[in-house]
Amino acid sequence: MVENSSIFLISVALVFALGFYLNKKKLAWVIFGVMTVGFLIMVFPSVTAEVNGNPGIAHLGVSQPNGSMERKEVRFEPAASDFLGNNHYCNF
Repeated sequence: MVENSSIFLISVALVFALGFYLNKKKLAWVIFGVMTVGFLIMVFPSVTAEVNGNPGIAHLGVSQPNGSMERKEVRFEPAASDFLGNNHYCNF
């Protein structure tokens, strides 16, 4: 959880550090706003899809009470795992 939270905190800190060093704090807020809107646009459909499970597996008659658990941390639920580690572009 600490590592997943650090992904967010370091990203935000770097944006505001850029604004501080360029002496353009409004630019930092604009970049932060764009990053937040982009994240929210991507995370809600992703979490919804993960909680509902895989329709192809459900078609085979396999029960998925916890949702889609492929490539997920078993310590967390699928929604928390997807929300905190929303990095599908990194999974090969």
